[in-house]
Amino acid sequence: MSGIIATLVSVASMAFMVFMIVCTVKGFRQERPLKKIAQYLAMATPVLTLLVYLVGATPAGGYLAAIAVAGLVGGVFGFLLEPYH
Repeated sequence: MSGIIATLVSVASMAFMVFMIVCTVKGFRQERPLKKIAQYLAMATPVLTLLVYLVGATPAGGYLAAIAVAGLVGGVFGFLLEPYH
């Protein structure tokens, strides 16, 4: 069962990587204003990657994943409540 999940995660991550490369190439040298969603995605992507890795690769992944989610939530609240952004 975990082999099937690992295969699905691998295929999904490869598809997402190809999608991101296509978007990057299409948007090369085009100026656009920075959107708030881009900032949220930049904060969430490393934590979600760590979360998926911890759940899939370690036996104590649930505890470590909870710590990663707590860090993500704290980062988002810190960003939203900071008066200088």
